[in-house]
Amino acid sequence: MTFIKNVAASKELRDASNEVTEKLDKASVELAMRVDVFEKLEQLEKTEGNNLTGEIKRILEKKVKDGRRNGLHLDETVRTQLKEIKERLSKLSIEFQKNCNEENELLYFTRDELAGLPDPFLDSLKVEEGGNKLQVTLKYPHVFPITMKCCVPETRKQLETAFNSQCKQNVALLEEV
Repeated sequence: MTFIKNVAASKELRDASNEVTEKLDKASVELAMRVDVFEKLEQLEKTEGNNLTGEIKRILEKKVKDGRRNGLHLDETVRTQLKEIKERLSKLSIEFQKNCNEENELLYFTRDELAGLPDPFLDSLKVEEGGNKLQVTLKYPHVFPITMKCCVPETRKQLETAFNSQCKQNVALLEEV
């Protein structure tokens, strides 16, 4: 359900997947911030920790450590703040990824500018309307082959610059973090 947002051609499917991801992340934060569960695990570790062995002991230690990292041993005010921060980070992360998935910047190169790439790859690229240039997206199926196989340094540089400058709307999200 969550992977679809990264691969679906349909915007409706991507949007639905983003909604599901938001709901799952919210539920995950809720579960991670359960003080009652943390207290029971802590109590179990104190009373039965020495009697446990192997994987069960390791899981219990890890769950208690995770609870401490989530601040479940702190007072309620701090826990509430931590929960709000976790929820906000989750939303920012989802929005960041959504912006990247919706990026649709295109570059255009001639076959000579894409020298070194195999003909089947070049034939798979759309041709610019009314022109002889090939359309390249900033998505991985185009970026990886071009950066790895293209013999023209200027083409690789142009693509790398565009790739690393995409999603300008994410700057505000990163600044908020």
